[in-house]
Amino acid sequence: VKPERGKVTRTYGHPPVQPYCSIMVFQTTAIGKQPSRETLPMGFLATIFTINLLAFLNFSSVFVAMVQIGTALDAPESLILQLPTSLYAAIACAAPMTPYLLRRLGARRMLIFAIVGLCVTTVLASLCQTFWQLIGVLFVHGLFCAPLSPATQAAVKETLHDRDLGVGMAVWGAGNYAGGLIGPLLAGVMITVFGWRSLFLIPLPFALLVIPLILAAIKTRPDKAVRPDAVSMIIAPVAMLLLVGTASLGPSLSWFASPLVVACALGLAFAGPLYIWSYRRHDQPAFHLGCIRNRDTALSLLIVFVFNMVSTGLFQV
Repeated sequence: VKPERGKVTRTYGHPPVQPYCSIMVFQTTAIGKQPSRETLPMGFLATIFTINLLAFLNFSSVFVAMVQIGTALDAPESLILQLPTSLYAAIACAAPMTPYLLRRLGARRMLIFAIVGLCVTTVLASLCQTFWQLIGVLFVHGLFCAPLSPATQAAVKETLHDRDLGVGMAVWGAGNYAGGLIGPLLAGVMITVFGWRSLFLIPLPFALLVIPLILAAIKTRPDKAVRPDAVSMIIAPVAMLLLVGTASLGPSLSWFASPLVVACALGLAFAGPLYIWSYRRHDQPAFHLGCIRNRDTALSLLIVFVFNMVSTGLFQV
């Protein structure tokens, strides 16, 4: 039996039959106004932007000015490219231990530690007297730069609501690109006016600005119960160094005609399987490779690798 319009008919043992008409109710703060939405934390977003700008600032400056720096330090022309390579190698070496340190220290402590180290090493770089001193300092500098982008990404995921993650990641990416644009611009001006040593002082004002922002805007909790995968955290950086050494030194040293390149290649052939063995036997690996199983992620990583290889010239053929 059809119910009459606007009435509810009840039957024994069954839920009531709903009427034909229904009313949609929108909760509003006032008549004719939409509900108020929580505003985005602009101080937090500004902090994320500035930290990511710092992560790429010195690398872009060194890459643009490496010829002037190498010439001033009487470096062989074939080795000048090792200046940005040392930064790349350090970032690759620090990647496997970054997830553990982020969980153990928390993003806030990790960022403060990394930026203080960045300030110290960038001042030391401006004081180097030889080419190999600068290579060593830039490598240590890269170790401190490596956690900046992962730590800010973790802070965005932990701080912002799911609906605001798109905005947070857009600001995160904008900071990366801003560092790549501002670095070369300021480096050209500083070298022309003050000399090549002054370009290493470019990050200092940004670093001094961002430290109080981190203390005020980023709140994270460390996880003291996490266990380190010590074997992987040792083997993976060694494998990364051997890979970079083989790929970057090979073209300038006639590849396997050089004993150094042969030693790097043999070490890589041994360290690679050893890392895979260690990875498979540990239930909480330091650097999880599960994302590579995703076809889209693996393809994007391959595209980025090939693009960087061709555009930067760090891996020559």
